[in-house]
Amino acid sequence: MSTMPGLPDERKPSEGQPRSSAAGSPADCRRCQELLLAEAVATARHDPSAATDCRVLLRRHRETENCPERKAT
Repeated sequence: MSTMPGLPDERKPSEGQPRSSAAGSPADCRRCQELLLAEAVATARHDPSAATDCRVLLRRHRETENCPERKAT
């Protein structure tokens, strides 16, 4: 997994992180959380290219079988 500074530790609950009770929400998937956080950081740093990269990676990730956010089609 990623060891980027600033990412929540998977062994303890994240403080200040919104949690959704709905199954299959991004809050249930660590990779989704990482990509959403990276996008927010890129946006805050005024780096639209990196923010776009994060959105593309998030979309690709959600298309995989590993993501609970995956939409049944």
